[in-house]
Amino acid sequence: MGRLLTGKEPSGKTEWQTPPELIAALLVDLELPLGFALDAAARVDTSVGHFYYGLDHEHEAYRDGLAGHWWGSVFVNPPYGRGIGKWARKAYEEVESGRAQLVVALLPVNSSTHWWHRYVMEATEIRLLERRVTFVGEPSGAPFENALIIWRRHQLHRRYLMGWNWPRVGESSRQQDTGSVPETAVQGRPASQG
Repeated sequence: MGRLLTGKEPSGKTEWQTPPELIAALLVDLELPLGFALDAAARVDTSVGHFYYGLDHEHEAYRDGLAGHWWGSVFVNPPYGRGIGKWARKAYEEVESGRAQLVVALLPVNSSTHWWHRYVMEATEIRLLERRVTFVGEPSGAPFENALIIWRRHQLHRRYLMGWNWPRVGESSRQQDTGSVPETAVQGRPASQG
């Protein structure tokens, strides 16, 4: 689910729920028929994992996703404020340590930051979303671009970049693969058809 803390929202809104169609497409694409084991930043009513860390958890030890251990397959849509780099670092470290097999993070694209270069660029995949995410209950897309960052155990430090267009209701999933991206170059791709 995740909480989006931009510090720029005039409404004061701090929680933004990931669209279920994005999660459904991810589960199919990542071949996770049983779903995510853990949602590291959620609420009981919005978690996309079998277990979650969140401020409303009945057990105090499970209220802070940054403090606890992650395991199995993890989804996280973390707070987007100044502390977002801590979440990228946590995702990277949980996979590198072997505690988590897979971490998928929905993050704003922000390549001008230290956390992006230090942790996101060590991910297995960076999926640049072809359209802006419309969070649950919002009338239009977010005012920023997002990417799905995927860290896989035993596959860190491989920079694989793709454009990804998850299906709208009633559409089938399609992705446009740009292949592995050398560290010294960025590969472009034609604009999406459709």
